[in-house]
Amino acid sequence: PDFLSSFEPARSLNYLPDMARLEWAYHEVFHEAAASKLDIQALQQVSQDQYPNLIFFMHPASRLLASRYPLTQIWQANQDDEPGQIKVKEDDYYFLVGRRNNENIFQTLKKPDYEFLLMVESGKSLETITEQLQMQNEVSQIDFNSLLIKHVSTGSICDFKVFSEPHIN
Repeated sequence: PDFLSSFEPARSLNYLPDMARLEWAYHEVFHEAAASKLDIQALQQVSQDQYPNLIFFMHPASRLLASRYPLTQIWQANQDDEPGQIKVKEDDYYFLVGRRNNENIFQTLKKPDYEFLLMVESGKSLETITEQLQMQNEVSQIDFNSLLIKHVSTGSICDFKVFSEPHIN
């Protein structure tokens, strides 16, 4: 990506460095360790007073990317022998590149999903994630629960730990 950013013949393809990041993430998750799904029964055993100290873990074969370009559309358009034409509209785009059940995935995320997974990836406690999401997006508790359920069910979150002492990030 750094090379492509300064490579003069590729200057007109502003999205190319981000495409290289996407391709590298694809390569990394292909070779990353496998993980099982989160143990829901173990999570149900956590007492409510310990919820603030829960730390969730991303599936090791997951990478998060942000870009100004619709990378999954660009990538898909270039998979055929005759690349399709797409209109590259600059905006804020968020992606999850992962491997689930031995198959690589590219997923376009909404901003709250990206922010939530980014905080999980950085090891923030459930209490910190909840507070920061509510401040950044005015996300209700129901929305937060939906985010958690969605990313546990898709396998993006694969484990958790309860810290006995408050975990500060």
